[in-house]
Amino acid sequence: MTSTDQPTGGSPTPAASTARTSTHGRGNWRSLIISMVIMTVVVFAFVALMPRPAQRERATVDVARVASQLAVERGWPLATVRTGDDWHPTSVALTADDKGVPTWQVGYHHRPGDDRYVVLAQTRPGDGVGAEQVAAWVGRQSRSGREEGTVSVAGTTWTRRTASVGDTTPRAHRSLIAQGPGAPGGLVTVLSGEVDNADLEWFAAALSLQPVSAATPSAPTGQPSPTS
Repeated sequence: MTSTDQPTGGSPTPAASTARTSTHGRGNWRSLIISMVIMTVVVFAFVALMPRPAQRERATVDVARVASQLAVERGWPLATVRTGDDWHPTSVALTADDKGVPTWQVGYHHRPGDDRYVVLAQTRPGDGVGAEQVAAWVGRQSRSGREEGTVSVAGTTWTRRTASVGDTTPRAHRSLIAQGPGAPGGLVTVLSGEVDNADLEWFAAALSLQPVSAATPSAPTGQPSPTS
């Protein structure tokens, strides 16, 4: 056998060894990827099947009791809303706002999930609150929304306003405003929230006034209709 002949036995050539190593490496990576995919699917399935705690609803406050007491004490025929089961009151206060204007304010959340929120706010002209202060108060309550006509609900004329709120994702903040002799109880009244006009009109129809001389609510100013 000459010096140029290849041996018939012994260790594999470097080229053959490299080829087998490359093929073996591809097999390891393929197995690793398949294992990762299977693990990801299992984890997602486990998370999807895990029981989630029920969303806790905000506590309901007794607005009727507070309103009846304050109506007698302050002499204001305060409004509340007969909400039924769809909405529930979650906050109530009669206090001066940041500009010193006495304000009756009730917040209502929508069931289930408290996913919508409407504010009922009232103030009374006089008692040191002039026309300019009332106009500024209405602007604050309505987020300086632009006027969009009027609507009549249960015999009361309401002015519609819409404001754009939110920096990155603008949202519509709508309001209904009643003032003057036809306003509920003679109080300037604002219903507002990031809701549809239909929701605000439902609230306007469901308003109920608290008498200033008794602790029982008067009949509602309009007939409420159920909403989803």
